[in-house]
Amino acid sequence: MHNFRVLLFVLTLALCLIPPCIAAQIDTFNSTLPGPQPNSASQDLPPIAADGMLTLTITVDSALVSQYTTLALKDAANQTIDFTYVSSSPKELYVPVAPGIFTIYVHNGLNTPGSFTVVADYDQANSAATESEVNDTQVQANNVTTSSFGGSIGYKRSANETDLSDWYKIEVATDAVLQLILQTATTMVNANATYMNLYDADGERITYELVGSTTETLRYPLSPGTFYVQLFLGLGNRYGPYTITSSFESPCSQAVTESEVNDTLEQANTAHPTTVGSVGYTRRKDERDAVDYFSFTAQAGDAPFDVIFTPLSDTLKSSNGYVHCWDPQGNIIEWYYLTAEKTFHFTDLVSGIYSCRVKPEGGKYGCYIFQGFPDSGTGPPTIGSVLILLLDSN
Repeated sequence: MHNFRVLLFVLTLALCLIPPCIAAQIDTFNSTLPGPQPNSASQDLPPIAADGMLTLTITVDSALVSQYTTLALKDAANQTIDFTYVSSSPKELYVPVAPGIFTIYVHNGLNTPGSFTVVADYDQANSAATESEVNDTQVQANNVTTSSFGGSIGYKRSANETDLSDWYKIEVATDAVLQLILQTATTMVNANATYMNLYDADGERITYELVGSTTETLRYPLSPGTFYVQLFLGLGNRYGPYTITSSFESPCSQAVTESEVNDTLEQANTAHPTTVGSVGYTRRKDERDAVDYFSFTAQAGDAPFDVIFTPLSDTLKSSNGYVHCWDPQGNIIEWYYLTAEKTFHFTDLVSGIYSCRVKPEGGKYGCYIFQGFPDSGTGPPTIGSVLILLLDSN
């Protein structure tokens, strides 16, 4: 029967942000190894309530300093999570642990008698965490309700289970560029195996950012819908606290009045008097708002009709994108690049539907103004913001 004395201290969770603060002592384990087999001793730790770093420091008699003396941490099923050889005294064992019950275990394989002391220190990973575990899968994703959210990842729940994936669910209300700024500890950084992923509602990855530094930024243009952010550790030796700050950049300085979906001629918005639109935003991995259609119906002999297209966002302006306009028979009347304002003249009108299509290429996206009005010879009517040319920075 082991003769040992245990001194329990009140578990004080340190208020640890990034970087972590000084650990709080939670337990001291004093005992002896009697010599005859089984030459081992163990002690349960106080329950761990949150992700954190557990540091076990063992001090032994000189007789126990040996590769045959081990200090180990075991899980609730008595399986070894991690261990170290006591090749010097004192000797430390560092284990990032998730909430749970854990046991200190000391063993000498040569049945050498001697005394030892193990001091257990605990350092909470992220006292400002909003994360609710378990959020290991898309189905378990935490709902994002604030602009700043986060938690910790890479902490061991047991010998066979480590938290390697955290999921968050983000709702996008309007066309916007979603920006995610990740801040984390150096222990989580790995430019080849730590990922911040963006998924669509179908579970398909849209894009990602490798976490090669303690601050990483992901930006992507998204249409209204449900999207998911995943932090993923491809290596089991990475861990740490993190915070993600999210924001949305609208494509226009004024309200978008375009009515989606207008991806086909049948869905076209009316080409008058003035529409503020946005195009090029991603709905899911393999679907984006790639085109916007506008149309007007004419009768034979109607007065000429003008359409003015004005790109507002620098992210939309490109010589790879086009505005095409067609007559009712499908013949192209005129086309132009998305580089600058362009007026299209419709003359000698016949009965039928005239149409125009805005189509950016090469991943371009942004905001524009589309105006349609009868050509009175005096230019467009001064209705609202018809002639306001916005120089958006998007």
